[in-house]
Amino acid sequence: MALPDALTEDRIYHRCPLDKLDFETTESLEDLALPFGQDRALRALEFGASMKAQGFNLFVLGPSGAGKHELVRRVLASHAAEKPVPSDWCHVFNFQQSDKPGAIELPPGEGRIFKADMSELANELKSTIPATFESEEYQARIQELQEEVTRRQQQGLSAIQEEANANNIAMLTTPAGFTFAPMRNGEVIEPDECKTFSDEEKELVESKVEDLQKKLQQAIQQVPRLRKEVRERVHALNEEMVQLTLGGPG
Repeated sequence: MALPDALTEDRIYHRCPLDKLDFETTESLEDLALPFGQDRALRALEFGASMKAQGFNLFVLGPSGAGKHELVRRVLASHAAEKPVPSDWCHVFNFQQSDKPGAIELPPGEGRIFKADMSELANELKSTIPATFESEEYQARIQELQEEVTRRQQQGLSAIQEEANANNIAMLTTPAGFTFAPMRNGEVIEPDECKTFSDEEKELVESKVEDLQKKLQQAIQQVPRLRKEVRERVHALNEEMVQLTLGGPG
C-alpha cells in the first residue's frame, strides 16, 4: 500500500493577506465586549444571571489563566446595567445579640456615605466621650452620689448610737466592727464593775444590747443594697452623659 504524499508547508499553513486588514496594529482596535468563541459558556452565564429566585449561584470551572474571573465580571456587569440599581445594605452591630448584626437598607450609593459618617462619628466620640467623663460636672455628680450613700450609712449608725447613749450604753468601734458596753456618767464601765450589777440590771443591759445589735445588723445589711443602688444610679448617669454627648435625649 502506497503511503500518502507528505504535507507541504503550503498545504498546512495559510497566510492572512495583510492587505485585507484595515488596521496597522491591534492596538488601534477596540476590545471585544465579550470573548470570542465562547457562545455556550456565555449562554450559560446569561441563563444563571437571569434566575430571579433566591438560592442560585454561578459556578465557573476552567483552566488557570483562562480569564474566568474577568469573563464573569464583564457578563454580570453587562447584565446588571439593564436592571434597576439595587439598594445598599449595611450591617450594623447588635449590642443585645453580637452574633446577629442588624441590617439597614439604604438608597443606592448611600451605603458608602453612611459608612463614612459612622467612621467620622466614631473617631469624634473617641475623644468627646472620655472628655465628658473627665468633666467637672460628671465628677461633681459622682461625688454627690458617693456622699449621699455615706450620709445615709452614717444616719443609720448615728440613730443607733443615739438610742444606745439614751440608755447609757456606748457603741464602740473595734477592729472587728462595732460592740456595745454599759456606761455610767458618760464613761464606759469596766468589766469588773459590771459584775457588781444586780440580776435585774444585768438583764436590762443585756436585753437592750441585744436589741441594739439587731438594729445594727439590719443597718449593716443595708450597705450592699445602698451600694447596688449607687451602681445603678452611676450607670444611669453614665448613659445620661453619653446621650448628652451624642446630642440625643437625656
